[in-house]
Amino acid sequence: QKNSTLYWGEVGPDAAKDTEKGPAGHDEINQAKAAGNFGWPFLVADNKPYPIVDFTDGKPGKTTDPAAPENPGIRNTGLPVLPAAQPAFIWYPYSESTEFPAMGKGGRNAMAGPVFYHNPKRKYNILPKEDDHTLLTYDWVRGKIWKAKLGEGERLEKLEVLDELSKHPMDLEMASDGSLWLLDYGTEWWFNKNGSVARILPESANRPPQIEIEAVPEKELMFRVKSVSDPENDSVKITWWLTTGASERMIGTGNTVKIAADSGTEIRAVASDGKSPQAVARISLVKEKIDPELTLNLDGNPGSAGFGEEIGFKVTADSDSEAKLDPAQVTVRARYIPATGHDAGGPTFTTELTNLVTTNQCLACHQVDASSVGPQYVNVALKYRGQDDAFDRLKAKLKEGGSGVWGEVPMPPQIALKDEDADTIVRAILGLADGISETKATADGKVTLAPKPEKVEAGGAWEFSATAPGYTAAKFRIPAK
Repeated sequence: QKNSTLYWGEVGPDAAKDTEKGPAGHDEINQAKAAGNFGWPFLVADNKPYPIVDFTDGKPGKTTDPAAPENPGIRNTGLPVLPAAQPAFIWYPYSESTEFPAMGKGGRNAMAGPVFYHNPKRKYNILPKEDDHTLLTYDWVRGKIWKAKLGEGERLEKLEVLDELSKHPMDLEMASDGSLWLLDYGTEWWFNKNGSVARILPESANRPPQIEIEAVPEKELMFRVKSVSDPENDSVKITWWLTTGASERMIGTGNTVKIAADSGTEIRAVASDGKSPQAVARISLVKEKIDPELTLNLDGNPGSAGFGEEIGFKVTADSDSEAKLDPAQVTVRARYIPATGHDAGGPTFTTELTNLVTTNQCLACHQVDASSVGPQYVNVALKYRGQDDAFDRLKAKLKEGGSGVWGEVPMPPQIALKDEDADTIVRAILGLADGISETKATADGKVTLAPKPEKVEAGGAWEFSATAPGYTAAKFRIPAK
């Protein structure tokens, strides 16, 4: 329903705490019923004022009056005194919010909309009737969606968490049938490996069919339904579609279909019960590009290896590869795997530690052993291994923020993080280096195996790997001495 009210999320400044130059940073959900002054850059949150700073000496001066904010800028060609500022509708800092405890704490990236209105004539109502007239807000970093119940005059009556299953919600729209469409960037959003567009339905909705398809063995270019079912046992109709470039066309119905050679790039089966959203199964008709493989050879082809040993290596690429391997891009790693009977495939955090860093939004910018906005935790561990002040330096960096060590992207201060949690996280990061060593920027060199970690018993194995951008990694294991 349209009522001439606009809602939006606003990402605020990054200040970790109140200082003489102004209040701590806050994100805002704003509400506008008419054009007006919504504070920034002279006020934030519920009209917390900033002083006017003299940029010739950097000293703060007169504090902004929310009722009559002044703009003394020398290049200001507009009003010297602005209209009275309107406070934010909802506001929250890095730390826990006194005014809106449902927002929790952590990183900030506020977004808002749509507004839900209950309609019994609509196919879906994502919320019950008592939630009629409710604003949905969400935060990309905190990975949550909230419902803000609105009352007469668009007043906020209640604010509570609706969903905590999202990873990085980026956009939320309501369709004409009442269903919600969520764009979620996923956990490894920088590579878009598990980003998704999800259609959200109420629990009472008719559920879609399930379908699998496959190529028919020994019958070239023929495809069939491997399995199809419907949760409510409704009759399911199957249609086949072929994609060619940017166009698509229906090519048949039923359980099987045959296509001509080189006629498309993807074949798709759509299952519909006429009551719920359609289900889709796809098979790509384009042969995937396979990266050339690396080969890693160890000097002397040792049958086992021990802690602290120096081992020579040579890395080569497929001889038929079009690109020439750049030694500067090569990384050779040796990783000790204890004789526990289980290995996660790489350095990992414990379940408890993973929950801790997830709760504090650390994984929004970092991963244990994968590239992201910030450095890999294992690379941090290897960089600081053996340095007496490593713990104190990393904890200070965690609490105070900074930039320049790993690039120009700044790390915001984690002021909401408890000291004991910061200690736990830093120790866990430094512990990732246990049993790992690397040599970078050479395809013909030596790697010195890591010293023996504490409390390690006899046995286990060494995993050797070679990686380079654009190549399939080489990886193998040999017994530990």
